[in-house]
Amino acid sequence: MTKPEDNKLHSSLDIVDYLESNSNKTTESPLIAVNVTRLKGINLDIATNQGILLIGTKGKTEAKAVTRNLLIHTTLTIYGKVYAFAVENEDAELEKNMDVEQYHLTELRENALSIKVQSLLDQLHKMTAEQLASCGITAENVTEFENMLSIYNKSKSDSSQSAADKTTARETLTEKLAKMEKALTVLDKLMIEFKNKDPQFYQSYTALREVKDRGIRHNAATDETAAAQANTETTVK
Repeated sequence: MTKPEDNKLHSSLDIVDYLESNSNKTTESPLIAVNVTRLKGINLDIATNQGILLIGTKGKTEAKAVTRNLLIHTTLTIYGKVYAFAVENEDAELEKNMDVEQYHLTELRENALSIKVQSLLDQLHKMTAEQLASCGITAENVTEFENMLSIYNKSKSDSSQSAADKTTARETLTEKLAKMEKALTVLDKLMIEFKNKDPQFYQSYTALREVKDRGIRHNAATDETAAAQANTETTVK
């Protein structure tokens, strides 16, 4: 996956989080919720296929990092939702257990992260459908989270993939990237109604859609500066 494609994936993840967190604003537009759910599935598929492609080409460690980062991103989001629920309901014990920061997860080793995520899943299973709904979490969200953990656990043990697997993954990745772009385009069109209806909501959304490969831009600028300096030195000589 190229750097711009990777940036778009992370932007897509942020858009899903943003729209899910503000689902109360889009209740009159059910198609937005439908496309957000579709986009979540596509994002997971892209990360999974990228992991398969990386195995044997850039190394097993980097392949695991793809699924690990997505798992941490999703885990942190769910912790935040349950934490907010605990505070709202004055559940001190749950609040303490759900008070997790990103560094708490990133510093965990492979098995420790799996155990941490499983403990969060166990907590979700203890909650009623009504309580989960108060957190903004659906049964489908829980199932997706379980699948994500399963994929991560599998990535820890997979040391190699066949050429056929990689070919299939590469074809699927290309297909899913195109589907991601299409789903985002649909959301762009559905969000237009909020341009005047709720300008701040719309502007925050469009800000997340502005994906820029700053690294490449920065390098290009540096190269131009270096070239200009070289020309100046040549002229002086």
